[in-house]
Amino acid sequence: MLTLFTTCRPFDNGEFAAIQRNTMKTWTLLEPRPEIIVMGNEAGVADFCKEMGFRQADIEYSKHGTPMLDSMMSKAEEIASNNILLLVSSDVILFQSTMKALKALKEVENFCAVARKKQQQFFQELDFERDWKGQVREALRWNLITSGDFFMYPKGFWGKIPPFIIVRTACDSWLFHEASRRDALIDLTPAVEIIDYKHSYSHRPETGKKRSNITTNCVATRSNRQFLMPTMS
Repeated sequence: MLTLFTTCRPFDNGEFAAIQRNTMKTWTLLEPRPEIIVMGNEAGVADFCKEMGFRQADIEYSKHGTPMLDSMMSKAEEIASNNILLLVSSDVILFQSTMKALKALKEVENFCAVARKKQQQFFQELDFERDWKGQVREALRWNLITSGDFFMYPKGFWGKIPPFIIVRTACDSWLFHEASRRDALIDLTPAVEIIDYKHSYSHRPETGKKRSNITTNCVATRSNRQFLMPTMS
């Protein structure tokens, strides 16, 4: 039904290892469980994928060792077992509302569905034997910018993608603009809850800082359609 694909930060970074274990565990609890593909060969990824039952795929990197978005998306088109793909950040928590929205979108032929995210203000290891959804919702706020961490679309939607480096503002801006230009951008915010963790940017050796938001990808102003359905977790 759905293939999620992502790239991970190295698992030898304790902060991100903990965050990614938390968030990607929530993906495995979706019903039906989606196919999950981790792109790249960062430290610890192979062992993590084997432990979690995820697929791993090789992709191209920039000269600075950063994953290339066009390579990721091309590889997903090539190897995904399902027709609907979800490009999602490895620090994003997903709820069952993602699968319910997917089911409701089955009659839509040409779309790129996005959602505005909420942000968890501090990291906590989730206890999945208890009410983990309640745990993660304890300290949330709306993120002031649109999520560039969640792009759901059918295979064949994009065609050729420029050679973007992953996790750079230009990637999100181009994807939003291109989907909107095609009259295919759907805002899932009323129906789908996604949460990410506030974290440092120590994994970026060139700056160690948060990237500047050169553009604001506002779903409310750029979406062609709004998906109206009560939020369900």
